[in-house]
Amino acid sequence: MFGSALNDTVQQAGTALGIAILGSLLTSGFAAGMPADAPEAARQSIGGALAAAGGDRTLVREAREAFTASMTTTFTISAIGVLAAAVLAALVMRDTTPRQPVAEARAEEPQPVA
Repeated sequence: MFGSALNDTVQQAGTALGIAILGSLLTSGFAAGMPADAPEAARQSIGGALAAAGGDRTLVREAREAFTASMTTTFTISAIGVLAAAVLAALVMRDTTPRQPVAEARAEEPQPVA
């Protein structure tokens, strides 16, 4: 019971932390990708940029490009994190007990008496 509760707690904390970190990366990447002369509301989010554009196709295009570039970077970092976690899990969970060859294991089994 304790192991299950600890597992759930770690999973919940990891999910929240992952969302916070990846969301921050996405937001900061988007803001950095927007032009310096863009309105402040447009630099906050893609929704804010589209609302602030008011028909300005250049701002809409720049906002979409900044969002796409930021999403690409965020997904790449996320994929690297997942691969690193998979390698770590494979290393930690591998079976390190020595194996007996099959022939030796059969020789050690008791033989039936006829």
